[in-house]
Amino acid sequence: MSAKPAAPNTVLPPSVALTLRINPHASRLLLLLIVLPLLLLLMWLVAPQLRLFEERASEQRWAFAPLIQPEQRFVVVTIDEAALQQLGAWPWSRTTLAEVSAQLQQAGVALQIYDLILPEAKAGDDLFAAQLAQTPSVLGILPALDSNQNLQTGQLGQGILLSNSIHCQVLPNTQNYLGNAAVYVNQNVGHIAPVVSQDGVIRSQPPLVCVNGKAYPSLTLAALLAGIKPSASPELKPELYLEKGMGLFAPVWWLKASNTPVQLPLDAQGNLRLSYQQAPENFTTLSIADLMNNNYPPRLLSNAWVLVGATAFGLADVVPTPHAALTPGVELQARLLSALLDQNHTYQPQGAWLYQLIQVLLSAGLLLLLAANRQYNVTFLATAAAVLPLAQLAMHWMFLSHNLWLGWLLPALYTSLAAVALLLLEFARTRFERQRLYQNLSSYLPKGIADQIAFRKTTSQVEGSNQQLLVIYADLRNFNAWQEHLPAEETAALLHYFFITANKTLAMHGGTLHEFRGDAILAAWPVNPSNQTAQVQNAIAMVQQLQATLHKLLEAPPHPNLEPLALDFALDLGSVLMGSLGSAQRRSHLLLGQTVNRVIGIQKMTAEIGSTLLLGEQAAQTLPTEAVQSQGRYLLEGFTAPQELFTLRQQSQNLAKSHTNRVLQLRPQSR
Repeated sequence: MSAKPAAPNTVLPPSVALTLRINPHASRLLLLLIVLPLLLLLMWLVAPQLRLFEERASEQRWAFAPLIQPEQRFVVVTIDEAALQQLGAWPWSRTTLAEVSAQLQQAGVALQIYDLILPEAKAGDDLFAAQLAQTPSVLGILPALDSNQNLQTGQLGQGILLSNSIHCQVLPNTQNYLGNAAVYVNQNVGHIAPVVSQDGVIRSQPPLVCVNGKAYPSLTLAALLAGIKPSASPELKPELYLEKGMGLFAPVWWLKASNTPVQLPLDAQGNLRLSYQQAPENFTTLSIADLMNNNYPPRLLSNAWVLVGATAFGLADVVPTPHAALTPGVELQARLLSALLDQNHTYQPQGAWLYQLIQVLLSAGLLLLLAANRQYNVTFLATAAAVLPLAQLAMHWMFLSHNLWLGWLLPALYTSLAAVALLLLEFARTRFERQRLYQNLSSYLPKGIADQIAFRKTTSQVEGSNQQLLVIYADLRNFNAWQEHLPAEETAALLHYFFITANKTLAMHGGTLHEFRGDAILAAWPVNPSNQTAQVQNAIAMVQQLQATLHKLLEAPPHPNLEPLALDFALDLGSVLMGSLGSAQRRSHLLLGQTVNRVIGIQKMTAEIGSTLLLGEQAAQTLPTEAVQSQGRYLLEGFTAPQELFTLRQQSQNLAKSHTNRVLQLRPQSR
C-alpha cells in the first residue's frame, strides 16, 4: 500500500503571510519595488565583478560576429620572428632602426608611427633621429598612470597646443613616465598608456594625458594630428579643445580638434573606449623581413601610413582580447587608429541610465502581466527569467553595433531576480491557499476524508469502503421547543457551542465527528477487534464527559414553561459504508448502512425508555454482563425485526426521566 501524502502544515513567516494576504496585484507590485533597491545594493557591493561580467558578455558580440572590412589606409609593419631571425635579436641597434625607416621612406610611406620607446641613449641615435626628421613620424612614450614608483626616465617632448577649455584637472594625470632619449626631444610623440581591466583586457585609453602639467596625446591621436591638415589653414596645427556633451545621447565630454572633423567621445574619466568590432584579419601586416627584402606588392606602402610594432611572441608585448587570449599590443593601436580615421567610436551616452530604467519598467510590467495569469503564471515566469535577460543582452548588442554602449546587466539581473521572486511568491501563495483550503476542508470533513479529497483527483463515481465502526449518535432533546423562544442568533450560538464542545471531547477520546445533522451529531471510531471492550468503554467515557461539560447549559431553560434540554446518545457497533457520492462538481461525504440507521433509531428511543444513553446489542456484548441492563426488544423505525436495547446498570432511570417532556406510547413486543 502506498503511503498517504502528508497534509500541508507549513507555517509561513509572518512577513510572507502578510504579503500573501494583500491583494495579489498589490503584493506583486510591492515585491517588484523591493527587488530594485536590493539589486542596486548588491551591484554596489560587487560592482567591479559585475562590471567585468557585463563587459565580457558585451564583447561576445564582436567575438561571434566581427566586422569583416579590410583596412587599406595603413599597414602594420611587424617585428616578428622572421624579422628577428634576419636582423638579429631585439633590441635592434639604432642604425638598424634607421635603415628600416629609410626603407619605409623609400617605399613612399606618408607617415611612420612607431609603437616603440627608446629611453636609453645609444650609438646611432643621431642617425635614427636624422632619418625621422626627413619624414612625418611619431614615437611612443609611456606615462605611468597606475605606478606608485618614482619613474622619470628619458624626455617626453614639448607636448601639444591646448585650448583654454582644457584643464589637466579633467584629464588623467601623472608625474611618472618613460620617455625617449634626449636626441628625440623634437620628435612628435604619443603615449601608449592603456587602461587595464581586472582581467588584463584593455578596453579604453585616454586620448590625452597630463604629465607634470603638460598634455600629451595618445600615439594614434598624435599620428592623426600629424597626418591631417586643418581645412581652413593647412599651415596651422589643429588645436584640441574639450566640449561638454549635451543631451541624452551625448557623451560626458567631446574632445575636438579645431578646423578638422575630429571629435572623440570621452567618459567622465577622460577615457576613450576601445572597440573590438573589427576582425583581426582586417589589418594588413607586413614583416620587416619582407620590407627589407622588398618582398611586398609594389603599391602597398605608396602614400600609406605604417604602424611599426612588435608581434614576436618572445618580446612579451601581448594582451588578452575578446578575439584571442594572446594578441600583439600593436593590434590595439591599429584598432584605435582605424576608429580615429573613421570617427567611429563606441561610447556610453549620458542617457544610458534612462534606457536601463525603461528596460526595468518594461520588464516589471511584463512580469506583472505574466504573473496575473493564474493558470500558466509559473510557466510564463520561469520562461521569462531565462529568455528576457537574453533578449536584453541582444538589444544591447544591437545598439552596440551602432556604437552606443547602453548597458544590459542591471535590467537583465532585475528581470531574472524579479521573475524568480514572483515565482517564489506564487509558489508561496499557492501553498498558502492550499493550506487554507485544506484547513477549511478539514473543518467541514473528518481529517482523513479531507486528506483523501485534497490529494485525489475529483470523480463522479461512488467512492466508499465497508468498515467496522463504533458509531455514536447524539441529539439535543427539546431543542425545537427552545428554538421557538430564542432568537435565531442565540439558537445558532447554542448549536455552535454544542458542536465545538462535542468535537473537542470526541477528539480527546480518539473519535471522529463525521456529520452535523440539525441539532444532532454523528461520530465514529474505527473498531479494533482485539480491543472492542476498551473502545466501547472509551466511547462511554466520552459521553459522560460531554454530558458533564454541557450540564449547566442543558439545565437552564430560556423560558419557565420549557423543559430543560437533554443530550441523548445511542451507541452500537457494526459494518458501515464510509465514502462519498455525487457529481465531480458537488459531492457529499456520508456514513451509510444498517448500523447508522440502527443507532439513529436507538437514539429516538431514549425518551421512551428514559435514559440518556442507549446501547445496541453489538456494543453491549463487548461489555461485562453486570455492566449493562437489557431494556427489552423494540421495533425501531425503518426495521422489520425488533432490536434489543441496553442501558448502563449504574444509570438512574429517574434522573433520565426528569428530562423527558413526554412518554411515547410504545410497548415492547417481547421481554
